[in-house]
Amino acid sequence: MSRKQYPTLKDIERLLSSLKNVNAEQAAKSQLETAVWLWFHQDNQEVPYEPVAIHTLASAVQSVLYRVAGDTGQQPSRLAQRMSAGDKRGAILRRAQNFYKHGTYSGKSKQRRSVADIPDMTEMMLADNVATFSRLFAHTSPLLELFLLRYSWSYPASKVQLKTLEAELSKRVSIEEIRRLRPTRFYEALIGIVVEIAKAGRLHSGKPS
Repeated sequence: MSRKQYPTLKDIERLLSSLKNVNAEQAAKSQLETAVWLWFHQDNQEVPYEPVAIHTLASAVQSVLYRVAGDTGQQPSRLAQRMSAGDKRGAILRRAQNFYKHGTYSGKSKQRRSVADIPDMTEMMLADNVATFSRLFAHTSPLLELFLLRYSWSYPASKVQLKTLEAELSKRVSIEEIRRLRPTRFYEALIGIVVEIAKAGRLHSGKPS
């Protein structure tokens, strides 16, 4: 007795019925928000914290935004330009994303069996992606702005500033106390408030230097 062949015509029809078109903006936003959400929940034992996945998502978003910038006659971010450069420094910056995607970063997999993971680099890419998304598409989201705020406080040298959002938050919470919270508690304490601020039209995206 012959086994049923898969996929059958009905299987293919079912698969095609689920088809949805995804544009560049949707692709960038969904991946970026997923990466940021995972980052915020790194202290939650019920949520898998996976730095490799977060970095891979950040890299994918950066590529989408780089292409959108080029297609619309706008400038990619300086970080994206630096990471896409064909010189040695650019190759070094791309090592992690290439290894996570291909299992190697030099084309010689037998000689490259691991790669250095740099969490601060991933956070920089996420912050840069948030600011670039806002600039290219002229809108943002509460989750993305909350991450950028956290980044601005964690890395003052980045010169990221969200004065409007910080001023609105200061009316509702103690900024000094909030600053000291770990990522998950920070998210839990503020996301609802930032959503309210967004509904009032008072979000303003900062820009990494």
